[in-house]
Amino acid sequence: MQKSFSKLAKNSAMPSVRSSKKRPGKSRQRNKFRTPEFREDSFGLEPPMDKDARLMLIADAVEARKAGVEAMKLYQSSFPSKHKKLNWTGCIKKSRKTLSDALFLAVRRTDVEKLSSLLKLGVPVDIFGKLGETIFMRAAGAGKIPLLEEILKHNPNLEARSKSRGDTALMWAAGAGKTPAIVILLNAGAKINARNNGKKTALMLAAGEGQSDTVSQLLKLGANPNLKDSTGRTALDYAKLEGHRKAIKFLFSSICSAF
Repeated sequence: MQKSFSKLAKNSAMPSVRSSKKRPGKSRQRNKFRTPEFREDSFGLEPPMDKDARLMLIADAVEARKAGVEAMKLYQSSFPSKHKKLNWTGCIKKSRKTLSDALFLAVRRTDVEKLSSLLKLGVPVDIFGKLGETIFMRAAGAGKIPLLEEILKHNPNLEARSKSRGDTALMWAAGAGKTPAIVILLNAGAKINARNNGKKTALMLAAGEGQSDTVSQLLKLGANPNLKDSTGRTALDYAKLEGHRKAIKFLFSSICSAF
């Protein structure tokens, strides 16, 4: 029986399983080079350092790096700061852009000290930003009183116009409803009935935005409610168009009291 079974296995169509030696994997191949005959000594290289020697080398590298940093600081301190002697007329184009960006960043962050230092360096107070506005307009639109007071010390153009719509700083403040800023601007000499490219006044912009307190303050300070823009609309028309009842009430009572 045993004999016939072996014959059957020999003559069958299925291939017989042969035992073959396994090919050494990557780990075995790596281990091959860790044997004594493949040490670094046998290739004529220096033997591996001990732990203390490596630590000493690392310490020396750290000390050398510290010494290099100190030397660089000493070298840089021997020269005057670039910004100390920098002025607007003498700096290159790239520096001009950097200074103007820093000026608008100071306004955005309400950094009065930095704003003052930049203006003292000679950066023009009426320089226009990327959106076609000055720092005076932006500070007025944000209602930042400390910035406005600092900018006014450098004699800005109160009637400067934005490049997009021709709005003045007063119009920026009126449209945003910044009544305290409006009072400061008018006391500084801003024109209350100035018009933009569409012949709109600060009162019209405040009425269209529903800034009722600002409308009331502008009327008290002498804004003319009867002026018309390029489309023939008055401030009252804009208040009605947007449905701002409180602003309508102030404007209507002001117009009626004039008769």
